[in-house]
Amino acid sequence: MSEDVPIFEGYLNKQGNFSGWKKRYFRLYHFQKSRSSLLYYYNNIDSPKENDLIDLNGVTCELDPKDEKGYRFMIKNSRSNKGRVYRLEAKSRKDCAQWVRIIRRQADPESREARHEARKIDNERKIHNLHSKVQETARLAYGSTVAIVQRGENLQEVGEKAEDFEEKAEHQAETAKSVKRRMYCFNCSPCCWWCC
Repeated sequence: MSEDVPIFEGYLNKQGNFSGWKKRYFRLYHFQKSRSSLLYYYNNIDSPKENDLIDLNGVTCELDPKDEKGYRFMIKNSRSNKGRVYRLEAKSRKDCAQWVRIIRRQADPESREARHEARKIDNERKIHNLHSKVQETARLAYGSTVAIVQRGENLQEVGEKAEDFEEKAEHQAETAKSVKRRMYCFNCSPCCWWCC
C-alpha cells in the first residue's frame, strides 16, 4: 500500500476546546518505515492543508461513556498532544464502531506486528501445505505413469506371445497338412509315399 494513500477516511464531528462541535474530514495514514500511524484532520475533504494531526501510536480509543446514542468516542494519550482528549462523533453507531476498531488496531504497533507475524506464519504454513500437495500429486502422477508403462510393457509382452502362438499355430497347421498328405499318399500307393 502506498503511504500517501489513507487507509481510512471520512467525516467526523470534532469537539473544540471552547467552540462546540465542528465537522472535520479525517484521513488515517500508516507509515511502514517509521511504523507510525497518524490521523490528520482538515476543514473539509478538499482542504489542501491539514488543521492538525493526532499521533495514534500508544493512544487509547474508547466509546464516550456519556453518549447514550453510541456515536461518540475519545482518543487519549497522543504523543503529539500529551494530555489532550480528542472527542469525536460519527454519523452512526456502525461508523463509530468502525473508527474505534481501526484506531485501536493502529494504536498498538505490537499488535500490528503480532498480526503481521501471524499472517506471515499462516502464509508459510499454506505454502508448505501447497508444496506437500504438489509433491503428493507428482508422486501419484509418477506412480500412474509407471503403471501405464508397465501395462504397456505387459501388453507388448502379451502381443509378442500371441504372435509366437500364431506362428506356432501356423507351423502346426502346415505340419498337420503335410502329415495328412503323406497319409493320403501312403494309403493310395506305396511308391507315392517316398515322393511326397
